[in-house]
Amino acid sequence: MESLTKKELLSDSTGLPFIDRAWDEPDDDADTASVQSDTEQTTQEKMDAIRSVIFMLLEHQDIDVKLLRDLRKLQLRVRDQLRCEQDAKTTQTSITIFFSGKLKTIRSAKLKISYNIQQVSFLLDTFY
Repeated sequence: MESLTKKELLSDSTGLPFIDRAWDEPDDDADTASVQSDTEQTTQEKMDAIRSVIFMLLEHQDIDVKLLRDLRKLQLRVRDQLRCEQDAKTTQTSITIFFSGKLKTIRSAKLKISYNIQQVSFLLDTFY
């Protein structure tokens, strides 16, 4: 397995094969075997790139600190977004519970009115 050295990582020309590879498109008439080998090569290149970044982080503490700071910012944004989504669900649940409680109150009042109307109707029938 081939990995890049520190000098290769820091040179400007190292990124070009990755960029060129990202823009390569397989021919439409290529058979599936060649497509699979291209995919395997791309995966291997990705693995090498990840390893190179990990080694670079180990060698350069300032990049490590910056990366961790950016990851913390990203984590805070995602956590805030998650809180907003949970608050929206809680608010929706509270509104639903409030109106379902009001609906139950209205139904019980409607039943009481219906019962009172039946009693008045019975009394009217009895006395007249």
